[in-house]
Amino acid sequence: MAQDLSSTEKWQCPTCQLIWMVALTFSEKNQRCCPYCKTEGKNFSQALHILRKMSWLREIYGDARRAVALLDVVDWREQIVVWLCPRCRQAYAASLLQRLQGKSCQFCQNQSQQD
Repeated sequence: MAQDLSSTEKWQCPTCQLIWMVALTFSEKNQRCCPYCKTEGKNFSQALHILRKMSWLREIYGDARRAVALLDVVDWREQIVVWLCPRCRQAYAASLLQRLQGKSCQFCQNQSQQD
């Protein structure tokens, strides 16, 4: 059965109380795991790997290796990172947690709202 990624809902983690947009799939409904809680105590590189977001490394604006080296030693959860949108190539700022919660390129969001 194909997964419909267009169907999402807000879900609040009972442990940390953060709100996430999650896909409405059978497995998600039965085995939800908060990305914040799932990466507790992990560094940035480990978190990207655990969350299966390694492709996001290509979206870090500038020298991604230097950025990751820095993010691995600071509190990366709230650290603002400059990302480069793969669709429109505009730079925007967001923390990893904001991206996981659905924040994306404001330019693309504004364009889709105008269409």
